Amino acid sequence: MVRGGGPDADRRDPRGDIVRDPDRSGPGSDAFSNEKHFASSLRPALRTAISGGNALRGKKANRNGATRVPGLWHLGAVSLQRTKSALAAAFRRLACRKGYTGPSFAIARELAHLVYRALRYGHVYTDSGEDAYESRYQQAAFQSLTVRANESGYELAVQTNTPETVAA
Repeated sequence: MVRGGGPDADRRDPRGDIVRDPDRSGPGSDAFSNEKHFASSLRPALRTAISGGNALRGKKANRNGATRVPGLWHLGAVSLQRTKSALAAAFRRLACRKGYTGPSFAIARELAHLVYRALRYGHVYTDSGEDAYESRYQQAAFQSLTVRANESGYELAVQTNTPETVAA
């Protein structure tokens, strides 16, 4: 017997077996227009009452959202912190700049995007590893620095450290 879904999600076939009705299975991946909508519906970030760009006094942030799901997303994000994956490298890089809570929200949201792609399109996530992430980050940082230097009228040249240049 298959459990879950909305009301009347299960029905019996003529032999008496319970069969899942895919049209009435509740809010699946088709219920969301895109992955951003899916991620925001899971409420990975804290909700704060805001008016005019400022948090309202006297209103407490809803720490859990409507369910316990956000806590599970954060637990998944924090558990990635000490692994050798690209998501862990991103977590650690963000943690250096923004403290501990910022990366947990960002990586939890990224996990939600990955789950949505797996459910909706059947994509399989293959991790590139922290070394590949670091090399991509270094390339992007160098490209950004090159563009800013060119806008200021400077030209950058790549210098490799060889024993002759270090000794000189």
